[in-house]
Amino acid sequence: MNSIVKEKQPAAVEPQWLEKVTPEFLLAKEAIVSYLHWLCHLLDDFEIGAFVEEFTDDGRYRLIPRENYVLNSPVCIIDDTKKRLRYRRDLILKHWHYEKFRENRVLGNVLVRLTAENAAETKATFVIYHTDEEGRTSLHLTGALQDKLVKQGGRWRIQDRLAILDTFMPQHAIVVPP
Repeated sequence: MNSIVKEKQPAAVEPQWLEKVTPEFLLAKEAIVSYLHWLCHLLDDFEIGAFVEEFTDDGRYRLIPRENYVLNSPVCIIDDTKKRLRYRRDLILKHWHYEKFRENRVLGNVLVRLTAENAAETKATFVIYHTDEEGRTSLHLTGALQDKLVKQGGRWRIQDRLAILDTFMPQHAIVVPP
């Protein structure tokens, strides 16, 4: 008899994320994943204004360190409504001249859950690379995104985005949000 007792391993994904796979679900998921990638491209291309306008009028964006998220602490680096995001956008576009840079976002491990006919929740991991004006590229930020999306006007919009930051000490300022 084997002396190693195999314990039941926890599921890698909570059961609510295990959708029944149907053609309709796959089409909806593909549209949502494409939307999330498009949002990354907006930020990579410094289209901050277009990104902000993807939030619903009651939309919310939060950036929180993983430590605070795990401890259920409400202290965020950013906790903005759409109005506040517009103010932040204006500050960045008018006053950010500190250094020229380029960012590239990589989104992975995307999970999609349809919560209603016109609503969905997503979870994904992200990595952001930062390239300075000299062409030096470095890892900038890593973390996870948790989005609540709603369909408005026949397309997806962000109702709530929670960006959970794994990187404790970024080497560069966080100018463009994850």
